Amino acid sequence: MTIKSIVIYADEGTINVCVYYSMKMLHSQYQEARIRKIYANELIEGKWISETDLFVMPGGADRPFHKKLNGIGVKILKEFINNGGKYLGICAGAYFASSFIEFNKDIPNELSLCEERTLKLFNGIAHGPIYQGFEEYSEQGAVIIPIYYQNNQKVELYYNGGCSFVDNLNQYKENHFLAKYQNGMNALFFDTIGKGKVILSGPHFELDIEWCGKMLKEHQKSEFEMRRKLFLKHVFSYF
Repeated sequence: MTIKSIVIYADEGTINVCVYYSMKMLHSQYQEARIRKIYANELIEGKWISETDLFVMPGGADRPFHKKLNGIGVKILKEFINNGGKYLGICAGAYFASSFIEFNKDIPNELSLCEERTLKLFNGIAHGPIYQGFEEYSEQGAVIIPIYYQNNQKVELYYNGGCSFVDNLNQYKENHFLAKYQNGMNALFFDTIGKGKVILSGPHFELDIEWCGKMLKEHQKSEFEMRRKLFLKHVFSYF
């Protein structure tokens, strides 16, 4: 199905940078699509479902998502996906879409969050962070990291506190996990749910060279963006 209409959640918990670059990335992938922001009240009303192909939950912080959407909002999202809608969750949007969050579990003196979530598009544990140093609403712990996908191809992506996908119930096949971190943990998840499709990502593949350039040496920049574009093409082929 051609994606013609996309909504990006932009309410409390999202970060403006993540919303902006998600929109920029999606414009590059779906040049003819209508792309707009959506807020919690409109989401809960549910009228957007019939005219939307793809819902995007960008990076930020998961707890405000849960606070505003748990209950009716989650029910609406499940209805959207089951009836053929597509869900893309990046970083916080992936934590929110998993069954359980383990963030800084048993790590003293760190922001810790170990809670169940109700959307459950990934029926497992969103475990993070994979790289230490995370500070909420900050770039203090942000790094450019290697990610490996399809026949061990390498791409480098922006990472800041994202999750890995732990299949604690052993219910998924290897092809549900589209990419891995350097330590072998799952970095991206894909599934078909009802008539819909879901992609969840720990790393921020929406952040391009315009944002990441400050973290790279000059000779690394062209290869970074070339590999990221190839990776995007691969990921969005699942939609």
